[in-house]
Amino acid sequence: MCWAVATRLRLQRGAYRRRRDTAAGRRQIVAHESTTPAPCRATIRATVIRSFSLPRTTTVSHVRARVLVCDHEPLSALALSRVLRDAGFDVDAASTAAEALDRAALRVPDAVIVELTLPDGDGVDVCRCLRDWSAMPLIVVSATDDEDEKVRALDAGADDFVVKPFAPRELVARLSAFLRRAQRDDTEPPFMVGGLRIDLVARALRRGDEAIHLTPIEFNLLRVLLRHRGRPLTHLAVLQQIWGPAYVEDRQTLRRHIANLRRKLELAGAPAVIRTEHGIGYRFVGATRAGGRADGTAAVDRFERARRRAA
Repeated sequence: MCWAVATRLRLQRGAYRRRRDTAAGRRQIVAHESTTPAPCRATIRATVIRSFSLPRTTTVSHVRARVLVCDHEPLSALALSRVLRDAGFDVDAASTAAEALDRAALRVPDAVIVELTLPDGDGVDVCRCLRDWSAMPLIVVSATDDEDEKVRALDAGADDFVVKPFAPRELVARLSAFLRRAQRDDTEPPFMVGGLRIDLVARALRRGDEAIHLTPIEFNLLRVLLRHRGRPLTHLAVLQQIWGPAYVEDRQTLRRHIANLRRKLELAGAPAVIRTEHGIGYRFVGATRAGGRADGTAAVDRFERARRRAA
C-alpha cells in the first residue's frame, strides 16, 4: 500500500514538473567551458543544464537522420542529445576526438555537432579529418566568441559555429537547414559529358558499363568544376575549396592535377571540357544533366565569345 501511494505521488510530481516546464517557454542550454580549477567543476556541472527537453511540438522533417554529438562534458552532451532526440533525430555520442572519428568511420552519421575543446585535440581537428572524405554537415559549438576560432573552424570545413549559450530550437533549425541542403545534393542527377556519365553523389565516372578510375583529389576537382560549370573559376577559388587556405599559392600542384584529370577524361572519350582561362583559372563546359536537359553552358559560351569579340 505504501509503495502504491509513493508511486502515485511521484507521478503527480512528474506531471506538475512537465506543466511547469511547458509554461516556462523557450529553453536554453547553459554550458560553461572547463576553465575553472578542478575543485569547482562539480559545482559548475550542477548548473550546466536548465532544461533537458524542447517543447514536444518541435518537429523536423529529418525524422530519422542520425547526428553524432562529440562533447567531453557529460551533462552538456546529455542535454544536447536530449534536445536532438526530442526533435526527432537519432543520436550517437562521443567524448573525445579519436572516439568521434572512430564512430563516424564505423557508422557514417548524417551530421556532426562537435565541441571546440576536447581532451585529445579540438573540434577543428575533427572537422578537418571528416571533411577529407565526407560532405556531411558539421557544426562546431563553443563558449568562446573569438573571431579567430570561428574562422579557423570554418576554414577547416565546418558549416557553422554556434556560441553557447544557445537556444535549442535555433540549433535544431540550423541543423535541419543543413540537412535539407545535403538531401538536395544527395538527389542531384548525374551529368553527361560526351559519352561519360558523372555521378557526383556516388562519386562515380562511367562510360557505359566501364568505370573510369579517378583519385579522390581528381574527383573533388571534377565536382568543383562541374558545380561552377559555364563560369570561370579562379586558381585561388579552386585551391581554397580542394586543399584549404594554406595552399592558395600552390598553383603548380593544381596544374598537375588538372592535367591528370584532363588526360583521363580525354582517354575515356570526353571532349576538351576543361578550358584554361589565362591569368584567371579554369572553366568547365559542355555538361548536360542526365535525361537531356542542358545546363546553360552553351549559352554562356556564346555570350562570352560575343563579349570578347566586342572588346
